[in-house]
Amino acid sequence: MRRNIGVSIRGERSVYWKLTGRQNLEYFANLYGIRGSSGRDRAIEVSRLVGLEEQFDDYVEHYSMGMKQRLAIGASLIHRPSVLVLDEPTIGLDPNGARSLRKLLRELCKEHGVTVLYTTHYMLEAEELSDRLAIIDKGKKVIEGEPAQIRSESRSSNLIEIQIAGSVDGEKLSHRLRDSRIVKTVLAVNEERAGTRIRLESESDVSSVTDISSLPQFQGLELQSIELVRPSLEDVFVQLTGSRLTEGGIVQRV
Repeated sequence: MRRNIGVSIRGERSVYWKLTGRQNLEYFANLYGIRGSSGRDRAIEVSRLVGLEEQFDDYVEHYSMGMKQRLAIGASLIHRPSVLVLDEPTIGLDPNGARSLRKLLRELCKEHGVTVLYTTHYMLEAEELSDRLAIIDKGKKVIEGEPAQIRSESRSSNLIEIQIAGSVDGEKLSHRLRDSRIVKTVLAVNEERAGTRIRLESESDVSSVTDISSLPQFQGLELQSIELVRPSLEDVFVQLTGSRLTEGGIVQRV
């Protein structure tokens, strides 16, 4: 089992910060019985694979968090496992670091034939990376399948996305919208740099954008856009579990 499985469950905390990238990878190679010149060559090969060859001899304490995450994944790949287990590897990474890590994982799957078992609370990330995924709620699997198949499980096509300009108290607006006669569920409230994006499910087909824009809950707010959208993975998650995920990965019941 050890020969076939690589595991990285604590990200940047699973490598040694007082050593260099080279020393880390050679050390983990030794743990798997890859010693001498073979271990040194394999460490160099993995550093290139995870994009750290230029920082190979730098001390890890000077790495960015994204670089530490990539080194940790490199350590779990040192013995060429066929299965890689990762637990929320993009938590705490900036957008560029997270994008770089997702690119690496796609390359591992497509070019090196590695199967990745990946846990995440970021629905967009799960949809982007997965060939097959499962939604787990309270420790139990509620659905499993290909992303498109799971999206098709959405019980509603009456999904509306609204972009609001400026700063808005998303949580307060979300609670007020739930009191509306035409809003069934508020599926997501995402506060962005340019404003706030709200995704909701209506009780029935909306015949006109006026039905939404004229709601008293939006009075005094600048609505930039209103559009019907296809169900997302997050929509299905909310409908199946009766809860939604916050940006910090906290489950809130709706």
